[in-house]
Amino acid sequence: MASNHAQTSRAALMALAMLVCIPSCRGKSGTQPAAGEQVLQYGIVISDDANLRIDPLLYSTRIALLNKGDRVEIIEQTKDKSTAGKLSDYWYKVKMGKGITGWLFGGNIKTFKLAQAESIDSYVTAIYKDEEKKYRKVLSGKWWSVDIRDDYTNHALELYEDGKYKSYLRGQKEIEGDYSFNYMENELLFSEGTSFGKNVKYSKKGTVYRLETKVDGWNLRFKKIVDDIEAEKAEKDKEKEKEKKAGKEAAKAPVDSGKQPDKNQ
Repeated sequence: MASNHAQTSRAALMALAMLVCIPSCRGKSGTQPAAGEQVLQYGIVISDDANLRIDPLLYSTRIALLNKGDRVEIIEQTKDKSTAGKLSDYWYKVKMGKGITGWLFGGNIKTFKLAQAESIDSYVTAIYKDEEKKYRKVLSGKWWSVDIRDDYTNHALELYEDGKYKSYLRGQKEIEGDYSFNYMENELLFSEGTSFGKNVKYSKKGTVYRLETKVDGWNLRFKKIVDDIEAEKAEKDKEKEKEKKAGKEAAKAPVDSGKQPDKNQ
């Protein structure tokens, strides 16, 4: 009888311990998980090179760098705010388009309620219009298509800060026109088409920008080889002028007939 009573008491104590543990163990770092990872809010990244981390801590491992204007889905939020520099905000667990999840500090994100989904496009457009001048500058230059080994192939694309472009196959006629931005798709649109028949997606990884598209199911990537096309053109013109001048000077030089001077003169 006493043994049965002791076993009952132990069972009661274990049950009590489990009840105490459950609230304190819910969620990592005081987080409040969303059941089934349902979307709680939408978010737009408002900082360049925002760190997506594995845990809601400043010193946690970085998973990826997000860019200003990137869209995410918020699936979890920390219970308490944290401090980063002069900012105090929550951490948000977010899901990116490719299914990658991680934690983003609240100072790097603007949140939208699910009912505000329609206003996100206009907000992103406003961000990119402010950023357009910067994008035109960093993307301007000469780009050349490359294969999986990063060897150059056949398509060239020249982008200029004033919104003009040239597209051509190696050694063939240039296509010229104006390019514009499709901010919703991170895409460059070309008014007169391209030698590869497509628009291109632009993206940023760290400090490196990329251009790519798909042609007949294959990825077509471009590598930037010249930042300042005008400077390159000026340099080539300078070299041509030097060669032209050297040619003129060579034409004026006396021709050696091969005759030996007469010693009696």
